[in-house]
Amino acid sequence: MRVFEDITLSWGGQTYTIPSDRVMPAIARVEEIVTLVELIEMSKKPRLSVIAEAYATVLRLAGASVTTEEVYAGMFSGAQGQIAVAGSLRGLLSMMIPPSAVDKLTAQGSEEAPPPPAGKKITPADKSSKRPIRRR
Repeated sequence: MRVFEDITLSWGGQTYTIPSDRVMPAIARVEEIVTLVELIEMSKKPRLSVIAEAYATVLRLAGASVTTEEVYAGMFSGAQGQIAVAGSLRGLLSMMIPPSAVDKLTAQGSEEAPPPPAGKKITPADKSSKRPIRRR
């Protein structure tokens, strides 16, 4: 049974593949640079040099001849720069989480919140975690 699937990466108009049996060593190399938790936190506040270094590392493991500086510079290539940053971050995250875990997370996320009890209407005050402020 394979835990991981083959990983396909794109760079410079070419596609590169990390075979499923080499994904775990690739994850170990990425974690020498950045952890999964740090990558998740970077979705709000990206650290471009770290993302570039990690993505360049997996590209090289997949057979690409690329430097970290080239990947970093690619993140600033016009309007496509932000897309490149998001794509690199998403690619690293998807590589590091086993597909079976993604399936479980997706299933949990797709479940709808239970409806309120019969006759109970939800108001903004019900949703607030703060106590109401009394005006003088």
